[in-house]
Amino acid sequence: PSGFDCSGFVYYVYKNFGVTLNRVAADQSKNGYVVERSDLMPGDIVLFSRTLDGYISHVGIYVGDNQFIHSPQTGKSVEIVSMSSGYYNYGYVGARSFYNVVYDKVKQIPKGKVATYGQIAVLCGSPRASRAVGYALHFNPEPGVIPCHRVVNRFGALAPSFAFGGKEVKKALLEKEGVEVDSEFNVSLEKFQWRP
Repeated sequence: PSGFDCSGFVYYVYKNFGVTLNRVAADQSKNGYVVERSDLMPGDIVLFSRTLDGYISHVGIYVGDNQFIHSPQTGKSVEIVSMSSGYYNYGYVGARSFYNVVYDKVKQIPKGKVATYGQIAVLCGSPRASRAVGYALHFNPEPGVIPCHRVVNRFGALAPSFAFGGKEVKKALLEKEGVEVDSEFNVSLEKFQWRP
């Protein structure tokens, strides 16, 4: 693309991760789940009102450290700015998270079963978002509550870089729940895949 408005930029980034959002800033405020400012995680959509009446007129993507990336307006370069600066501080209205949708679905996987990244993406309503699911699980805020160890790739293989200790830890957690994991760190989807 030759340029973006704010919501076009957010839409484009999410689409590249397989997540379909509404196209207009005000409508993007309806995607995902509400997330508190204190709970922001990289990838969350941050929402702003230029008129201070709550109407969402600007959006960006939180990148961490109280900063977000956005397209300030069509024809301007995409930039990273502080959420504490001027308008972005007083115009902040809220945030939405795709991650919370993922976490809710992963919590439903029962002990003794696994699901694929693609399966979770489908359950979230974004069938092409398997990469976004993996990214969300990498930032799992509650490893003991959100059982991300139960998510495997489309072939049943464990992720080589399980965020909370490696594939050996993931294997041990699955085996403790009765899931058989072979010496190559694969699970039989025919036998152990969750079928909601």
